[in-house]
Amino acid sequence: MFDRHFEAFLADTEPARQTHFRLRYQVYCKDTAWEDASRFPDQMECDEHDAASIPFLVRRRRTKAWVATMRFIKKPIEELPISRYTRIQPGRLPASARDRTIEFSRLCVVKKYRRVPQRRISGEMAAFRPPMELDDSFLRSGYRASESWIFLGLIRAGWQWSLDNGVDYWIFFIADSLARIIQRSGFEIEPVGDEVEHRGLRRPYLFQMTASPADEKRAPESAALFRVSPAYRLFSDLHDDSMGVRRGRR
Repeated sequence: MFDRHFEAFLADTEPARQTHFRLRYQVYCKDTAWEDASRFPDQMECDEHDAASIPFLVRRRRTKAWVATMRFIKKPIEELPISRYTRIQPGRLPASARDRTIEFSRLCVVKKYRRVPQRRISGEMAAFRPPMELDDSFLRSGYRASESWIFLGLIRAGWQWSLDNGVDYWIFFIADSLARIIQRSGFEIEPVGDEVEHRGLRRPYLFQMTASPADEKRAPESAALFRVSPAYRLFSDLHDDSMGVRRGRR
């Protein structure tokens, strides 16, 4: 489902990073108001961790619109943003992992593609009422797992990048509901700390790169996704970077 409708990119150019920041602004400042929009007059949400981050983007194949993003933050564990809000249980990470651990951060999907109740989809689509925008078969189908597949596409991209760059562990600071989506997809992440309040209840989760990315028996579709290569493209490989950014602005 992901590869049929979407494609992932490593944001390896400045225009790509700007698209990444604009998507974050749309979600974190406009859609959820988790960040103060007045702090970002250029409409690009960024912070002190971005200098040490590796951002990824997802775009819709049919429309070429940028619809999702996330970043890896590669710093010593005590400097990762999660350390401000919670702590990992003692003994869950070996000392040798200090410089081989990344934090999975700013995972977000634009409002149009986020999960909504099935009854809401059916009612709006049946009546053809705004603001639901008719798209193509992907959205008209009311496919409720669309957000899950976008998350998995980003996770697959991150998995490949991590294999190529010597990363041993991922840390997530997420709600249990998102953790369950990832776990149901066969991706083995485990809780390694207490639930705390930060934009809702969240807790730290850990993934070890030696684990299989998806269990074949429990989640055959996810396992099939991880067998597809390449997991992502370079933004710099696009024939016209400026056109890609312009179309992706929302």
